Amino acid sequence: SEQNLILDTYNRYDYKSDKHLRNFSLDLYIHDGFSGVLLEQMNFNTQGRWNRAETQRTGFSTPAFYQEKYGQAVKALLDDAGSQIADILHCMPFSARITRTAENQLWINAGKTSGLKRGDKLTVYRKTVLYNPTGSSNTELHNTNLTLTIDKVQPTTASGRIQGSVNQHNIQMDD
Repeated sequence: SEQNLILDTYNRYDYKSDKHLRNFSLDLYIHDGFSGVLLEQMNFNTQGRWNRAETQRTGFSTPAFYQEKYGQAVKALLDDAGSQIADILHCMPFSARITRTAENQLWINAGKTSGLKRGDKLTVYRKTVLYNPTGSSNTELHNTNLTLTIDKVQPTTASGRIQGSVNQHNIQMDD
């Protein structure tokens, strides 16, 4: 369409106009780490006025960004999303994959950064993948009634011992 200099100038300086309203949308997907199954899907939307000049660069999540109504609306939305994520994950049990086995010792892919410490006790589950006739898979976890007692903790890994041998209980990697 043709540009109208007077109308374009008016719209640029009319900060109450919807032309200065910015929209923010966030799609969030939470998947199970073992099976890859989608646990939660959420969509967050907000909007707010942006009164800064088009040529002025503020950056995302800067003090200048949060001075605008749009920045305040985005911050409120992100705070709300964070609390909803925390509520969802708070209800989920802790889980980690077994990465290595030897005799009565197991190594897992979680450590100090996951909140583990020496002496923690974890229940060992056996992982079973079932395939239906269409070829899609379902993952099931079965309680082995074994307890892993953590002996050594690194930032992202930990190791510990179980009663008996891993061969005796058929504990394998990825359980």
